[in-house]
Amino acid sequence: MNNKQDEYYKGYEEGLEAGRVIANQMYQDGFDNNPLPRIVMWNIDRKLDTVEPDDSSVVYCKLEELFEFLGINKCFKDEKQFKYLVNKYKKYILEEASAMNAKATIEEKIDALCDDTVFNTGFVMRYGYDPTMALTETILEIESRTGAYDEELSKWIKDKSEEARSRWYEARYEKCLI
Repeated sequence: MNNKQDEYYKGYEEGLEAGRVIANQMYQDGFDNNPLPRIVMWNIDRKLDTVEPDDSSVVYCKLEELFEFLGINKCFKDEKQFKYLVNKYKKYILEEASAMNAKATIEEKIDALCDDTVFNTGFVMRYGYDPTMALTETILEIESRTGAYDEELSKWIKDKSEEARSRWYEARYEKCLI
């Protein structure tokens, strides 16, 4: 093997070992540090568990996060403009799926959503962050936001008042570096 291949395999082995350490620690921590029950409770507390997901809302949420991942959300001064862009792409995707007569069973949708969780967990780890700690930081951030459920809209409306914003927690992902 040449030096480049040796470096690649050395990095690959180091990555495998880091992954094993993270997985072992997560296993040892067990459910004490499992952020999933808090996510479930966050949804229940905001009555989001009463709203049946539809393709439109799932696609919207995924696009919003994808655009945030790329930093597109920061390109707009007005949040309404950003939401307009997300809706534009959502509409396009749903129209294309409809034109193809695409259909997925509930189980196929669950599989896709769970696959996202698997990939996202891996990506967080490959960026060098502990996935459980990072998710816990995210939960701390979303738990700090107050608001109310709007029955008409079937949606949780975040309180964006100055007083509410003063209590918002900002996730400290730097604490989650491996």
